[in-house]
Amino acid sequence: MWFNIGVEGGGDRIYFLYLDEAGISKNSNHFILGGTIIHSNDWKDINEKITNLKKECFQDVYVDLKGLRRRRKQYISKNVPNPFFKMEDIEVKDFSDKIFDILSERKVTLMASIINKNELNEIYGVNAWDPYILSFEFIIERFDKFLIKNNEYGMVQIEFGNKKLTKKLKRAHNKFIVHGTGYQEIERIIESCKFVFSPNNNFIQLADIFINSIFRLFEYRNPDCYERYKPYIDCSLTGQRLGYGIKYFPDIGIKVIEI
Repeated sequence: MWFNIGVEGGGDRIYFLYLDEAGISKNSNHFILGGTIIHSNDWKDINEKITNLKKECFQDVYVDLKGLRRRRKQYISKNVPNPFFKMEDIEVKDFSDKIFDILSERKVTLMASIINKNELNEIYGVNAWDPYILSFEFIIERFDKFLIKNNEYGMVQIEFGNKKLTKKLKRAHNKFIVHGTGYQEIERIIESCKFVFSPNNNFIQLADIFINSIFRLFEYRNPDCYERYKPYIDCSLTGQRLGYGIKYFPDIGIKVIEI
């Protein structure tokens, strides 16, 4: 699928942003939304390599990569067995290494918005924003800046949730691209956002793994998984990630974590 939108220097190729979330439990201190940015020139190659890797290791192209972070559990979700559950640690590491080899061959960019739910409620009380919509707004702003920087257009794809949340996100997205956010006009994001099912989409699955590494960093102060994704996070020309590929709100206490 190509789009002839006539961007000077860009042409008919676009970026796709695939989003997933973590921290939806009421017991978690942080809510996180973010994911992977893939250029259409690289989409087919990356998708085919990940699919072939699944086929090579499991003889099943529909293996859900979410099982990687849930590998100690027998099921990914109700009635969905986790193929990583029976694998040895070294086999899981080998599979993960191959995924990163694929990502390193092509330019994949990551970004995330982190909402400290406790601080948000403490500061704003009953007037506190919905963490999902607030983080979505932050992500839309940063994705648009990323597109401007790369002189391209882009589209947003989100893991399908319940109907109420889907309707809320669709309404917010349309508002942002037509009227802008509270801070900027949206110039480069086109079309309504698309909702996709994770088991059928390799890039939503990659977004899930990345977002949960961010969740572990902020919720549990565990940087192990994050360090591997760090080089792929969008940053400024001087290498600053905070405020670019990483947005934290409210920013109280952010300095205790090395981004």
